[in-house]
Order: sequence, then C-alpha cells, then structure tokens
Amino acid sequence: GLFALVNALVRRDRRYLAFGVLALSTGVLTVFDNRIVQLFASATGRWWVLLDAMPFVSLVGACVLFEGIFGVGRRRMVRRLWQLGLGFMALRAALQLGCWLPPSVDPYLIATSNLLLGVGMFGLLVLILRAARGRQAEARIFALGFGTFGALVLYELFDLDRSLGLH
Repeated sequence: GLFALVNALVRRDRRYLAFGVLALSTGVLTVFDNRIVQLFASATGRWWVLLDAMPFVSLVGACVLFEGIFGVGRRRMVRRLWQLGLGFMALRAALQLGCWLPPSVDPYLIATSNLLLGVGMFGLLVLILRAARGRQAEARIFALGFGTFGALVLYELFDLDRSLGLH
C-alpha cells in the first residue's frame, strides 16, 4: 500500500493512488482488528472510529481504481457509489465522535454499515464483471482478482457470529 502511494506521488497517477488507498486500508483493518489490540485500546475510543472507517475507505479506493481502469461509465454509477460510501462513513464517524448515539444503537449501525458495504461491493463486482467482458486480458485479470477480494469481503461482512459478537 505504501509503495503504491509513493509511486502515485512520483508518477501522478490516480490508479496507483486508488490501489494504494485500497491496499493500505485493507492492511490497516487486517492488522489492527484483532483481540490483542482490543486488550490495549478502548473499543469506544477515537481509534475505533478510524478502524470502522477502513472498509468504506477500501470501497472508495476500489471504486476509484475501477474508474481509472474502465472509465466512469454511463450514469456515473461507480462515482455515486463511492460518494455514497464516503458520505455514510463521514456521517457515522461524526455520530460516533460526537457521542450522539446510545450504545444500544451500535448493533443496528453495524448491520446498516455491513449491508451498505455488502451491496456496494456486490454492485461493484457486477459492474467489474460486465466491464471486463470482451476486454483485454488485463481487465479480465483485474476482474478475477477483485472478484476474489470481493467474495472474501462479503464473507467477512456477513459472518454473523462475528458481527453479533458470538464468536
């Protein structure tokens, strides 16, 4: 992720920036979303607001990368998707940082976030598969890689035992 971000600064290429954001946000979520970190940090602190935002940052990075590879497309659906994800992320962060939500709302907020992310990832996956059809080998390879990534994200989002704290 960091190498792609540095490369984006040197080359001034939006695709490298998008890939760097996608890779770095996925890496941050993978490294810091574990029980060892939870022993040392409060689950309600500002750190967790940042960690909660990482899946949305990944969605934005994936959408911008899609736009860089396949173009904006008709009706700018991918652009609207990442704008919606960014807006929801900002709203959720503001509500959490302002402590405007009672703790009893957290499970509903998590479920709503997961649903929005799941629909967004699934929609982007469908658009990628449609865009890669009949294109160059690079587009099909990207579609295969993102399809694998998207399937794993969807599994992680809808792993109900973990989402409900049963696991």
